[in-house]
Amino acid sequence: MKAMKTMQSKKQMMSDILLIFIFTASSVSGINLHLTAKNGMDRLVWGLGHDTWQTLHVVSAILTLILISIHIYQHKNWYKSLIKSSKTKRKRSKGTIALTVIFALVVLTGLIDWIGNVPNSPLGLIHNKLGQIMILFVIVHIYNRLPNKAGFRKNKELKGIATKDQLNS
Repeated sequence: MKAMKTMQSKKQMMSDILLIFIFTASSVSGINLHLTAKNGMDRLVWGLGHDTWQTLHVVSAILTLILISIHIYQHKNWYKSLIKSSKTKRKRSKGTIALTVIFALVVLTGLIDWIGNVPNSPLGLIHNKLGQIMILFVIVHIYNRLPNKAGFRKNKELKGIATKDQLNS
């Protein structure tokens, strides 16, 4: 049983790492797509034009959607627990809940804009801004799950430095 759990956690870690890379590709291509669309579509960013960035963004966004769906499925018990949980747990989880809602809005606005295919549409700009907000939420989401945040241990002590409570005891 323990070996199966270890195998699942290794699979989850691998899919999470892949998700980080693919999400980064989707974010970079989305930002560059926006930059090439400004002031005419003949601008190049890193030697690539609007059509190339659009293709890269669509492909990486679809892969991101698949990987985030897998990620959410891997954490389905956490989502189920939110329904049954107290307000306290939901309050502690508000960042992840907000990230989930923002993700849904980014997907929805992206799909509608892609299907509508209207250059420089207001919906595309909304999608862009929501995408930028999502990038910030994803960075915080990843940071909050790092096992050793910026040199701090889980109990918030600096490595090798005593806390005020330890000095007073």
